[in-house]
Amino acid sequence: MAVSEARRRNWTRRLVLLDVVGLFLFLLGFHPATFGLDRSRVIGYVQAIVFLFGLGLIVLVSYAVATLQRRNRDALSLVQDIGGRLMATGYVLAAFSSVADLIGLGSEPLRHPPHFGLLQSGGLLVGVLLTLIGLSLFYPRRRPPPSPEAPTQPVG
Repeated sequence: MAVSEARRRNWTRRLVLLDVVGLFLFLLGFHPATFGLDRSRVIGYVQAIVFLFGLGLIVLVSYAVATLQRRNRDALSLVQDIGGRLMATGYVLAAFSSVADLIGLGSEPLRHPPHFGLLQSGGLLVGVLLTLIGLSLFYPRRRPPPSPEAPTQPVG
């Protein structure tokens, strides 16, 4: 059953609004001083969970919007399948590198306060870039409209 164009546009608008909420949560968790909420100079568990939840919401909603844009349940191409997997891999890399110190796998020993250092921010950046590349590969390409062939005139 195909989704009508009006319903597809309506759902896309709603999901883009949810994407903006995810971006707000990501920014709130990553840099709470922007909103006047910074109470500590280190990144703690709650702050990491908030920005990872926001990033996860962005990835999930972007995946849903790109899926909505496919027409009549077209099968995924190989490039789109790779893009979907890159999106998930990028999120996992971003999540793991962001909480590495908090779970004891980072460069700081556990008895020191967690530090969001160069390795963690680099891992987050690489994860977000992989997610963006995956999304650009996953998003369906529009086929060019068929061009009317010029009528052939008999020569003679």
